[in-house]
Amino acid sequence: MACVVPNFLFALHLTLTSRRRGASPVNFLVGEFAKLILTVVLLFLLVRIYAGLHWPSMLTGLVLATQAMFLAFWIKN
Repeated sequence: MACVVPNFLFALHLTLTSRRRGASPVNFLVGEFAKLILTVVLLFLLVRIYAGLHWPSMLTGLVLATQAMFLAFWIKN
């Protein structure tokens, strides 16, 4: 959820701003920066809530989940 929620909000931000003002690099950069900040905040909250979290496993799963699309194309070819 630390990746899904920020990415969903980023996509929503891009959709709404492109409908109102048109697509622009500034809107993209603002949304991307907000997504990164929100992801870090959610990961920080995860550490606070689950004290016994195994960090290497969580970070490995996070990287694999976010890069699954690229891995699927690599395996397909």
